[in-house]
Amino acid sequence: MVTSYRRELMVSIPRGTLIDIETTGLNSNYDEIVVFGYVQGSRLEILCRTSRGSIPRGTLIDIETTGLNSNYDEIVVFGYVQGSRLEILCRTSREEEPFIAQIAELVSVLPKPFYAYNLSFEESFLKAKGIGIRGIDLFRPWKEKAEALKLKWPKLDELFSHAEHYFNEPVISGKDVPMLWERFLETRDEDYLQQIIRHNESDLLRELYLLVYYRDSYRL
Repeated sequence: MVTSYRRELMVSIPRGTLIDIETTGLNSNYDEIVVFGYVQGSRLEILCRTSRGSIPRGTLIDIETTGLNSNYDEIVVFGYVQGSRLEILCRTSREEEPFIAQIAELVSVLPKPFYAYNLSFEESFLKAKGIGIRGIDLFRPWKEKAEALKLKWPKLDELFSHAEHYFNEPVISGKDVPMLWERFLETRDEDYLQQIIRHNESDLLRELYLLVYYRDSYRL
């Protein structure tokens, strides 16, 4: 039995197929393949053994906002992974209420519990919009480990760095979202939205790795 992750990419590769595998070790005589991923055209699919590779019951979520204050800042992106499906909802207008109504309807039918890195952030913003959620904070075990070692609490970027960081190249982060959102509203240039979406996707995939690979840390 396998589970698959599939999505359409914003770009496509030339003719042929890009592949990658993950194994339990380096010896092909007795180690096993646990993941087979490929990109063909604009389609990416990842096949993973269900014993350790699929998301546990529930839904992984991540939001992007115009700031850090849930009392007056707004939600502009709601992304989630449920089973093998990754989906990102993004606002395209100044009016927030229709988008919040869409999120509320979706949250009511998504499987529980919810997972997020620093779940209190999602909880506070959604609560301010009249949407209540409960779940498991992916940040908790790393916060507790850092405290035990007298280290500062780790950000997601510090647990999983982008490849660009190695080359000292810029990477879109959550602090860039308010500026990108305002530029989109001013220009209607969808490239600004795509940058926000790409950041959200990156967060979701890194949080998914935490949830699946370190699932024992969450007693799942």
